[in-house]
Amino acid sequence: MPAWKPAWPGGLITTSSGSDVVVAAVVAFMTGRHSWQGTASELLAKLNGAVDSPESLGHWLRKVENLQQLKTVGFEITKAKDRTPNRTKLIRIERLGGGVK
Repeated sequence: MPAWKPAWPGGLITTSSGSDVVVAAVVAFMTGRHSWQGTASELLAKLNGAVDSPESLGHWLRKVENLQQLKTVGFEITKAKDRTPNRTKLIRIERLGGGVK
């Protein structure tokens, strides 16, 4: 079983779009972390092949239903621009409820 397909309380969220794979990859990556911040390319590298490209990941993150699925399993995604001159787009993942699992 790939590292990004763990079980979590409530089971795997199944959708016709396959977003459950990305949700499972985020859950696996965030194990032991309260929060993480970085670029889409950096997050892509952490998700072990759950998404094909930074652009695909960005598209996935713009869909409200995907963000709601992440909230269902205890995570919130926010996006911002870095304050440096290059204004890199940043993604922040935070565990809801403050606990680290």
